[in-house]
Amino acid sequence: MAQLDAGPWLDLGDFRRLSLFICHATGGRCEDWDADGGANRALLQATVDNNMHDGPPTVRVYRRRRLAIREPTDELALMRRVQGGELDMRQALKLLRHDKIGGGAVWLTGDATPVNATTQRPMRLALQFTTDLVHFDITDRGVGYVFVDRSDPSPDHARFLWQGT
Repeated sequence: MAQLDAGPWLDLGDFRRLSLFICHATGGRCEDWDADGGANRALLQATVDNNMHDGPPTVRVYRRRRLAIREPTDELALMRRVQGGELDMRQALKLLRHDKIGGGAVWLTGDATPVNATTQRPMRLALQFTTDLVHFDITDRGVGYVFVDRSDPSPDHARFLWQGT
């Protein structure tokens, strides 16, 4: 579904690439909303080898996109304005970016932050994206969430889940 290379915009620790996979069959046959259910996979790779990880040439040409990063939104300041009564939550949600690297998750259908199985601590949001950014036929208005746990050095310390309407 997607591959993201580490850099100043995305801290993957000792890993260089994050690849995302999703199974989304109609009728709820793939539990894409469950970060631990097996329908999704966030796989971390130590090296960037486009021949190994990009798939066949037709896929590389058809789906490849380079994305640019805009200036960050100070989400904490925005939420403080909501707490202070200066801004209502609906207005704040319109100002939050739904396609973003890092920050706080803007949940579509409710908080589903995965936890580390060993420590039971919540994982940190690494990436959030919508079908506006990643065009495919899962849902018209879905959101993907990628989480990492930097306290776990294994290549399995990332989780991916999807929420749709």
